[in-house]
Amino acid sequence: MIPALALASALPPLADGPGYRLTLRGNPGTRIYVRAQAPPGWLASFCGERVCRIGGIFIRIGASGAESFDLRMHARDGAVHGSAVVSAAASRVVLKI
Repeated sequence: MIPALALASALPPLADGPGYRLTLRGNPGTRIYVRAQAPPGWLASFCGERVCRIGGIFIRIGASGAESFDLRMHARDGAVHGSAVVSAAASRVVLKI
């Protein structure tokens, strides 16, 4: 099964930017790296079940064939609105920031 990344829902925004819940579907037990390319001035932080990381995170697909995680976008000085591209294997989601 080719991994599939999808936007599950928007999270309540924080003072410095929006948040999203994403779901990654694939073969149970598969470990997949998810990363984000953010617009200039934005920092992307991923939080999985056990760890939070800046820029990208490894997600292990659970027995159900799906795993959810959070993505928070943080505006820094000079942040420019645009699109963030979140990718995992051959799948990607484009988010308007």
